[in-house]
Amino acid sequence: MSNQTLCCDYCESTHREVHIIEKPKRFALNAKVYDLTQANTDGREVDNICLECLKEQIENYVI
Repeated sequence: MSNQTLCCDYCESTHREVHIIEKPKRFALNAKVYDLTQANTDGREVDNICLECLKEQIENYVI
């Protein structure tokens, strides 16, 4: 997030284009808990992610 605009850390879409949330550290599916890795390098605890990118990452666990 170099330009101080809230954007997705994965696809660089801004909050004006899509909804941006904080990426959860884990999620549960079928009684299993999966850890989601964080990719930021600027010292934040969690990434900013759009819903579409989050959906893609979760689908990769289901496959």
